[in-house]
Amino acid sequence: MAAHAFFDDYAARYAAEPDDMARITVLLEDASAIIDSMLSGGTAPEALLTSTACAMVNRAMAAADMGGISQYSEGAIGMNASVTFANPHGDLYLTQVEKDALGIGGGCIGFCDLTGGAR
Repeated sequence: MAAHAFFDDYAARYAAEPDDMARITVLLEDASAIIDSMLSGGTAPEALLTSTACAMVNRAMAAADMGGISQYSEGAIGMNASVTFANPHGDLYLTQVEKDALGIGGGCIGFCDLTGGAR
């Protein structure tokens, strides 16, 4: 299984330091493996696979700094501060929009007559 994206693909979309090249490369390979495991034999356009893998890695990389904050609040006189991270552990995951675009997770409803038509 080959990675769907490479460091240059990631760097073209997001701010990437050359020092992070090894980590980003490994994360892109991991993201590609996750996508492949969920795609279940289906195919998707390579451009979509590339952008999705890069987006997954960007979410994981954002957890390391203030870019991964989903909520921030401060107080004043009472000296309160609160920060909530969207992805505190730097997990690789697909959003619902990405799953829909790749055709992952679409449910199926069917009917099976266990009696073989006999009544």
